Amino acid sequence: MGLSASIGVSLWTAGSVFGVGCSVRGHRGGRPGGAVGEPSHDQTLFAANGVAFRKGRKSVAMVETKSAAQDALIVLLARSGLRGLVRVPHDEDECRRVRDRYSDLVGRREMRVRELIQLRTAEEDMQGRIYEILMPMFERRQ
Repeated sequence: MGLSASIGVSLWTAGSVFGVGCSVRGHRGGRPGGAVGEPSHDQTLFAANGVAFRKGRKSVAMVETKSAAQDALIVLLARSGLRGLVRVPHDEDECRRVRDRYSDLVGRREMRVRELIQLRTAEEDMQGRIYEILMPMFERRQ
């Protein structure tokens, strides 16, 4: 079953906004509600920084960025289920701060979901199945 997935990035500074985006048609990635392909930091001959979305060895989408800090933040956001237009700071220190805080949020959310599941059932197989059903719901809400 085919679908459309869009990956957009809007880079901002105090006085200006610069938008970058791409739209990809294809099949869902490895997770329900996932983007097309797996995001990863990518350096090419023409761009020092960027995030590539790959299916196997094939790159299905590319978002150019200004720094490696933006790459790390975009990869984290994409892997955690965030889709659509995303605002990413130009400043590298701010990117790192946002990445660290968002990573902490995602980690605490996953721990809390696992704790709540363990309170409901002691059976490990059932816990795994419940977790696999619930997490895509958190990811799709964006």
